[in-house]
Amino acid sequence: MSSNYKRGVNVEHFKSDTIKVVVGTAPASCSAFIVHRSLICGVSPFFRAACNREWREGKTGVVELPEDNPGVFGAFLQYIYTDGCDALNPTETLRSLDTGQVKQAINLYVLADKLGVVQLANDATSTLWSSYHDRDLKIEDIEMVYATTPTNSALRRLVVDEVVRDPKRYRRGWGNDLDRLKKLSDFMVDLGIARIQGSDEEAQKRWNEGPCEYWRPVDGA
Repeated sequence: MSSNYKRGVNVEHFKSDTIKVVVGTAPASCSAFIVHRSLICGVSPFFRAACNREWREGKTGVVELPEDNPGVFGAFLQYIYTDGCDALNPTETLRSLDTGQVKQAINLYVLADKLGVVQLANDATSTLWSSYHDRDLKIEDIEMVYATTPTNSALRRLVVDEVVRDPKRYRRGWGNDLDRLKKLSDFMVDLGIARIQGSDEEAQKRWNEGPCEYWRPVDGA
């Protein structure tokens, strides 16, 4: 399922001037991307603000993202130029992902959240929702989600619901990793609150409704 929202890439975007986006820090992990200004500003409030002519980036045409990963940003560009991305599967077609694909989907969610591209965040959420039907949630997935998302993140609610709706499955699978779980204090608090509230059925109900239960609203959708 998707929210049926399209960015509407058209020839006018390719007539606009371009900006340079420098992603990463050290030369070995730094890449520069040339992007059409009207396209990226049209989908991202972050870039719309950064490219304001009153700011340095707007005057120089160079935006730096030293904390981000060039590979993830490249996937983001594929997404806004083609309305899709190899790393994502924003449908209700169940699809198992390997560890690298799950990591990429989480990274895209985090980047989308930073750049304000809600539809990309929702498509990443849908991809993860579909993958967890036949791939167990891994502790490293939780570690990554909780290390990179804010307290009220819908992605946190998704991973908590996945555990709450089938606790026996994870109790068996995580028996040898209790020390790692103990370090995930925020997750354990969220999980404990969910269990105390007796929300097993509510979590299952949300999950059965589909990934849209974990989406953020898209303006104009």
